[in-house]
Amino acid sequence: IQGECEELYQKENLLNIITTLLEDASKNIPDNEVDLIRAREMLEVLYLITNHLGPYEKKQPTDQELEAFKKLVVIFQQYLFLPIDDVRLINLKRSTVKCLINVPAACTNDF
Repeated sequence: IQGECEELYQKENLLNIITTLLEDASKNIPDNEVDLIRAREMLEVLYLITNHLGPYEKKQPTDQELEAFKKLVVIFQQYLFLPIDDVRLINLKRSTVKCLINVPAACTNDF
């Protein structure tokens, strides 16, 4: 199954699609509840589809993956610096931190 998922990931360009969706949703957070939920769900998918880049697989990212993560780092920063007193944002921040596990080492200087 994992091989099939990786093939679908590459074929459908899921990383770029999710990056675009997160960029769009991030424009309206924290004001828009629908975008908040959408972003949280996209982060969960992002974590799953980028596991091959994380510390357990340690595969080298492609140039396309690096470019996507450079955009994602900006979004991650935005989410992590949202107000801490808003309970609605806690799960968004949790999902963001989870995604940080799979950020390629080549992008860590962007933080």
